[in-house]
Amino acid sequence: QHGQLPEGSIASDLLSAEIVDLCTILSRLTTNFRIQVLSQLPSFPRFLTALCTMGQWLLESNLAECQSVEGDVECMEGLDWRNDAIAQILQCSDAMGDDYWLASGTGGQEAATASQALASMLAPLYGPYCMCR
Repeated sequence: QHGQLPEGSIASDLLSAEIVDLCTILSRLTTNFRIQVLSQLPSFPRFLTALCTMGQWLLESNLAECQSVEGDVECMEGLDWRNDAIAQILQCSDAMGDDYWLASGTGGQEAATASQALASMLAPLYGPYCMCR
């Protein structure tokens, strides 16, 4: 099952809770500190990489699970927690993309650099997201 632990096992339940918690933390960081602050941190590229990697893995897992049950969404295991985690990543991406600092044009070159980094992070998620929908 695409690198997953058996559904219902203690390890699987703990892993799913940890993944949702991680995505929630990343989303809250974005909401609380905004992209203007985050983009100044040396760890900003790693932050975006974590979002992208986690998002790709979640979307690919959802797609693999959907294919394994031949599209019967009611039979998909782990769908709820994966959708919760994906929703957190989408909320985080939306908060960064809608940030006034990026949209207003007042951020200068720093905003342009942050915008490019954000676009690079979001681009790989678009195809898998569309496939999962």
